[in-house]
This record gives sequence, C-alpha cells and structure tokens, in this order.
Amino acid sequence: MFTFIRCIFGPRLFRLYKNESNQGKDYVGNPIEHYSDGFVKTVFFSLSMAWSLGFYTSPLLASFMYRRGA
Repeated sequence: MFTFIRCIFGPRLFRLYKNESNQGKDYVGNPIEHYSDGFVKTVFFSLSMAWSLGFYTSPLLASFMYRRGA
C-alpha cells in the first residue's frame, strides 16, 4: 500500500534542465496532468478531513452509544 501511495504522490517535475540540444525551461504539464493532480489533491484532502472528523468525534459518539446501551 505504501508503494502505491508513493507512486501517486511521488516526485514532481518542476524544471527541464539544459542539455546539449535544448535550453533549460520550466515544466508545463498538459491539461490531463493538471486536472488529475487537482483531483488527487481533492480526494486526499477529503479523506484526511473525514479521518480527522471521525477521530475527534469518536469519544462523543462512544459516550452517546454507551448511554443508549448500544
């Protein structure tokens, strides 16, 4: 699972460096790269928020369920 996450959030390309035939320049991704990167960030943020909300509200839910006898 860790390898899968490393593949998704792995290294990013910011600059293409100079070589014998080309000058160095900043990397500009195509639209598919741009939108898929935004989608992955949105999904990761949503999962992170859901985990945090569940983690911090679980004591309240546990006490509520204990009082109800569930």
